[in-house]
Amino acid sequence: MTTPKSEVKLRRMSIEGYLRIQQLFPKVHEDLPKLLWLISRGDSEETKTALAGLNTLLEKESEGDETTLALYRVCGHATITKAMRLYSDNVTVQLTSLQALDHLANHQRCKKIAFDEYTYMRTSLVALGAIDLALTAATSLANFSNVAVRALSLVEKLMDVYTFEELFHLKIMETTATIMKNYQSSGNVQSRGCDIFHKATKKCSGPNRTMFEGIQTVSLLGAVMERFKDEKVYTKADNVLQGILSIKSNKRKRNSL
Repeated sequence: MTTPKSEVKLRRMSIEGYLRIQQLFPKVHEDLPKLLWLISRGDSEETKTALAGLNTLLEKESEGDETTLALYRVCGHATITKAMRLYSDNVTVQLTSLQALDHLANHQRCKKIAFDEYTYMRTSLVALGAIDLALTAATSLANFSNVAVRALSLVEKLMDVYTFEELFHLKIMETTATIMKNYQSSGNVQSRGCDIFHKATKKCSGPNRTMFEGIQTVSLLGAVMERFKDEKVYTKADNVLQGILSIKSNKRKRNSL
């Protein structure tokens, strides 16, 4: 069976691109182009093996100059995106990809960057893209709550690392709410979701206060408390609910002054 010409051309362009990366960025680990190439080939077993290798590499390469780390983030994110879309029904690929995105978020955390406008915009878009990937992974594999838990862990990490504007926080809240609704019977998913909402109530200020109304968080938490009456999840949901009600109460007090 012969390989289509278009696929041969795509693979050749990929190889040339990764070799070019090595020339431009000699400090990049020699395995990075090879791993990115294997992930993009379109073979599920190679992809799983290469993703595991990328995770190991990302764990080790947490230090270095900002240019090199930025390359890891951009190239890594693009390749992981492709793998997750190619194998949306493969649990192992989704879990390993989410783990790799988590490592990429750690790379952002380890460097204090003075953002210029362009870098800020690019970093924001990558972060928002990672949230979309987490949501897709969690919702496309409806019977695998471990994928949803891993996706929420990534969302929580991104909230800690990227403390951007209201739009970013709103995206996190909407994503968390959607995943929680899709896994209403999973205590682990509801627990992680409550953790994220709890952090959000602590970070919440100014115009961000309205986000809880927009995604109907109160009714969502009420449903969690109804389903998990005798578990720790109930306590977590109740704490978040009290935090939200406190925000609304303080808002009313200020408006009455």
